[in-house]
Amino acid sequence: MKAIGLLAVVSLLAVLFPVGCLYLESPNRYYESHEDALYGGMWVPRIFPSDIREIHEQHNLDSNEVWLRFRSGPGGFHPRGHGFDEVRFSELQAIRSSDPLMVGWWFDRDQERPSRKLYKGRCYPQRDAGGKVAFILETPEYYYWWCQYP
Repeated sequence: MKAIGLLAVVSLLAVLFPVGCLYLESPNRYYESHEDALYGGMWVPRIFPSDIREIHEQHNLDSNEVWLRFRSGPGGFHPRGHGFDEVRFSELQAIRSSDPLMVGWWFDRDQERPSRKLYKGRCYPQRDAGGKVAFILETPEYYYWWCQYP
């Protein structure tokens, strides 16, 4: 009987351990409005206006990729003012890119829409990001920013 109980515990741990590791390696954060805690750990560059809201952020400790979604405030957000250039949507299809893990707030990359604009720039304008690039997808509702290796 002890062997069956031990087997059940080991089986449960074998299932939960990988899920727990994924969660610990890719933490999610949500902020109703802009606050300095968003920049904790230096995952997110200080290029976003202080009136952004509904902010979702996830980063991966292993790959050093970062994903951010937010709504612009009344002042708007202008990617070109932060060194981003508009690029064709087809460039998004051509790059190796991963999505944040286990979230429902990321965009559907398979559907090009005329109302979307895609920008490409540096992840961290103030420091070297080791060859990583950043993208900003502007949609009518949200902005999506992510930083990755090309």
